[in-house]
Amino acid sequence: MGNLEQLATEFRDAIEKLIASDTSISTYGFKARFPHGQCLNSSQMLATYLKDKGIEDVSVISGTIGNMDSHAWVTVKDLIVDITADQFEDYAYPKAFVATESNLHSAYSSEPAMFQDMDLELSGTYWKVLRYL
Repeated sequence: MGNLEQLATEFRDAIEKLIASDTSISTYGFKARFPHGQCLNSSQMLATYLKDKGIEDVSVISGTIGNMDSHAWVTVKDLIVDITADQFEDYAYPKAFVATESNLHSAYSSEPAMFQDMDLELSGTYWKVLRYL
């Protein structure tokens, strides 16, 4: 779990450095709202990064509560890896959360999201994030 937590923390830190330094970043509202509302985009980029680092059994999970609230995160085997869980103030999660279970994540009815290739705009953001690693 240690290496995975380190990779997730480094990736989250790199996103924050990019947001703080790059005024041209506009991908899906990253600069204005991160981490709020950025869970799917962040999870797609994190999953790509972990796969690029040789981590296996990586999935993006998408969950919903009712018809209104949704959230996305990454799983690696039986571990939850979430770099946007801190947007939920009621739970007080760290910026890079890695665990086998969680009250937040278990509240969502979840299923594997269709892992699609990042579109051109998100792919461009991903490459910018990598510059800060």
